[in-house]
Amino acid sequence: APPTIDGDPCWRRRHARRVLQRLLRLGKVGGGFHTAFDHLYRGAPADQRHEALEVGEALLRAGLLGEKPSVGQRHVYLRREALPAIHALIERGVTDDPALAAFWTAPAP
Repeated sequence: APPTIDGDPCWRRRHARRVLQRLLRLGKVGGGFHTAFDHLYRGAPADQRHEALEVGEALLRAGLLGEKPSVGQRHVYLRREALPAIHALIERGVTDDPALAAFWTAPAP
C-alpha cells in the first residue's frame, strides 16, 4: 500500500499533498472553482505559514495549480490537465517535476 500522507517524512511534501487533497475534495478544479491563495497555509502551524505558502508557490511553478487573477487577492485552483500528476502526488508522494522534487527535503516515501 502507498504510504499515507501523515507518514510522509518531508513536511513540505506532506503539506503539498494535504493542500491538493483538500482542494480536490472541495472541487476546486478548473478556473471556475477557486480559492484564495492564503487558504493554502490552512493546517500549518503558525510558525510554518510562510513555508506553507512557499509550498503553494512551488505547486504553481510546477503547473499543478493555476492562478486566477482576482481583485485584491490571488486565487488558485487545481489545473484540470494536471490531475494525473496531482493524483500521483496525493496518493504516492511522487512527482515528475524536477524543480518540485528538488524542493522536497526528504526522498519520496
